[in-house]
Amino acid sequence: MSSYETVAKTSDIREGRGKAFTVNGKRIAVFNVDNENFYALDNTCAHARGPLGRGRVRNGAVVCPVHSYAYDVTNGRCYTDDRLRVRSYEVIVEDDEIKVKC
Repeated sequence: MSSYETVAKTSDIREGRGKAFTVNGKRIAVFNVDNENFYALDNTCAHARGPLGRGRVRNGAVVCPVHSYAYDVTNGRCYTDDRLRVRSYEVIVEDDEIKVKC
């Protein structure tokens, strides 16, 4: 059964950036869109396995630092190649703690 796991404080991830964490054995990237909205995706780009957590968030999409493939942070859909997708995870913020369900 999946549950919410605390991964970081909101202040640990700069606005427009992401950070990777291991949660229940899965490598997950958490993104800070605007200091109020946080989202989580698999950390690995579906195109060339780049580290999405090192990408920058622009207009609601994280851009992979390897080949610039862009993914919607809310659902993992790839804008660059609509055949690709990465898994998304539920996120809640409670008392400045970011929690991911997986």
